[in-house]
Amino acid sequence: MALSSSRSAPSSLEPVSPTPSSSPPRKEPFGGTRTTTSIEPPSMAPSSFVPGAERATPSRTPSRNSSSCSVVIDSDRLWWRRRRLPPALLTVLFCSVDCCVAGEWWNRGANAVLEEALSTGGEVNSSDAFTINGQPGDLYPCSSAGVDLMLVEHGKTYLLRVVNAAMSNGLFFSVASHTVVVVGSDGNYVKPLSADYIMITPGETMDLLLEANRPPDALYYMAGRAFSYLSLGSFPTTATTAIVEYVSDLPLESTKPLLPTLPYYNDTAAATNFSFALRSPANAGHPVDVPKTVDQDMFIVVAINELECPQASCAGPNGTRLRASLNNISFVDPPIDILEAYYAGIGGVFGENFPSMPPYYYNFTATDQPLSLLLPTLGTEVRVLEYGARMEVVFQGTTLVMGDNHPMHLHGYSFYVVGWGYGNFDKERDPLRYNLEDPPFKNTIGVPVNGWVAVRFTANNPGEFRTPHPPMASHRRRRQPNHISLIIPEACL
Repeated sequence: MALSSSRSAPSSLEPVSPTPSSSPPRKEPFGGTRTTTSIEPPSMAPSSFVPGAERATPSRTPSRNSSSCSVVIDSDRLWWRRRRLPPALLTVLFCSVDCCVAGEWWNRGANAVLEEALSTGGEVNSSDAFTINGQPGDLYPCSSAGVDLMLVEHGKTYLLRVVNAAMSNGLFFSVASHTVVVVGSDGNYVKPLSADYIMITPGETMDLLLEANRPPDALYYMAGRAFSYLSLGSFPTTATTAIVEYVSDLPLESTKPLLPTLPYYNDTAAATNFSFALRSPANAGHPVDVPKTVDQDMFIVVAINELECPQASCAGPNGTRLRASLNNISFVDPPIDILEAYYAGIGGVFGENFPSMPPYYYNFTATDQPLSLLLPTLGTEVRVLEYGARMEVVFQGTTLVMGDNHPMHLHGYSFYVVGWGYGNFDKERDPLRYNLEDPPFKNTIGVPVNGWVAVRFTANNPGEFRTPHPPMASHRRRRQPNHISLIIPEACL
C-alpha cells in the first residue's frame, strides 16, 4: 500500500491532498542476519554555514550538539542505540537515527505560558515557532544560529524514529522528493506503507525508512507543519525545516533546497487517509491477537466543555473556563493515589461509577449544540475491570465548543484500532465494518474531527491506568487534561 501526492519534484509547500497509489507495497528491508550500521548524525551548523560548501570533504566532524547513533537489525527486533543526548529541548518531533529533534519555541518561558493559561482558564498562547534540532529553519526570520543538517550517503537507507510530543498540534511531515516507508508505530511493526508524507498526532510514534536515492547534486528540505482546526493565527503556520544533504564530490546545482509539498493545515482527508491506512503485519512472526468477541464495551463521548466563572471573569468563551470531559465527567485529581486508596480500602477518594455510556444521547456532530450541554460534571470516577476482560471502547468526538482531532491514549496498554468513521457511531451498522484481521496495534490514536474510533484490548495488566484526553500533560484548549481511571485487579492465583 502506498500514499502519495500527484507531484513529481515539489518546489514549494503548497497544500496537496493524498491519493492512493496503485504501486505495490515496499518490502520490509530486514533480513534474517544481524547487522549493525553506524550512522553519523547531523551537526548544528553556525549561522555563517552555507549548505554544500564542504562538498570536497565527504565526512563531517559532529558538533557538540550531535551524538553517535547506530541501528542493529535482525529478524525480530529493530533497535536504536544512542550514546549521547543533545541538550534538553521542548520536543515535538524526534527522529532517532539521524538524531534530529524538532520542537516548539515560545519567546516567553514555557512554564509561564502554561501557568497563565491555568490561571485564566483560557487558551494557552500559541508557540512562536516549530523547530528541528532547536532551529526553526530557513522559513522563519529568527533562525540565527544556523539550520540543522542531515548528511546521507546515496544508496543507503536511514531509520527515522519519530515521536510527536506536542502540546496539541498534530504534524504533517515530509522530505522533499523522497518517499518514506512506515515500518512501525507506537513500538509495534506495521505492514510497510510508502508515503510522501505522514501525519502524527501528539503522543504518537512512527518508525520511518528513508532511502537516499535522489540526485546528490541537490539539497532537500525536511519539513513539518501543523495539522490543526484552530483559526489561522492561533498556531504557527510556517513550516519548520532542516536540510538533507548528500555526501558527494559533485558540485551543487543550487544552494537553495527543494521544498516538499505538504497538505493544508486542516486537511482532514489527508490526515485520516494516512492514519487509518496502517495495518499490523498479521503473520507468523507478528501475529494479531485482537479479541474477536468482547466481555465489556464502553461508549465514551469526548468533549470540550465550559465552566462558569464569577462575574464571567475567566478567559474562555463568554468569560468561562475551558474544561474537557469524557461522558460528561471532567476528572478531578484526588488528594492521594487512586491505586493506593483502592488496595488500602481508603474511602472517599474516588467513586466506581464511571458510566459505560454518556448520560444522554444527542447529535454529537451537529453544527449547533444546545448551551445546556456545555456544562460538565466534576468528579473522580473510575471503572473497575475484571482481570482478563476483553474490552471494546468507542471514542465519539463532538462539536461542543469546537470539533477537533482528539488524541487518545491508555497508560499501560496497547490496543487494536478496529474501526473508525465520520459522524455518529452506529452500534448496529458500524461494527460490521470492523477490521479484525490486521488492525494496527497502537497506544495512541487520534479521534477524527466529527467522527469516532473503536479500539479493543484485553485487560491483563493489573494496576490503575488512566485514559487521558489528550495524552500529554496539558492541552491548549482544555486547560486540564481529562481522563478516566481503569482499575484492573490482580488475577487470583
